[in-house]
Amino acid sequence: MTFRVRAGYRGVYHPRGGVFGVLAGAGTTTELWPVVRPSISPELGVHLGSCCRDFAPMVTLILRGAVWLAGDDPLRASARAGWAFY
Repeated sequence: MTFRVRAGYRGVYHPRGGVFGVLAGAGTTTELWPVVRPSISPELGVHLGSCCRDFAPMVTLILRGAVWLAGDDPLRASARAGWAFY
């Protein structure tokens, strides 16, 4: 078990009225237990759904990599699926 904190920035390009958008971002995830170790983690993803329509939901798919600056396993990759409201 571990505890993590993540901070970062994500930019989204999704044309008004379009159903497809792209996003890119970068951040850092820091594991706080059992060992404190930070990572650098870029991400790329897509939004699927109508943009900018009174809280219309959009599916968000993100691929993220992580390069940990300490520890036994310095490289990780993850995929996330969820939704966003804009």
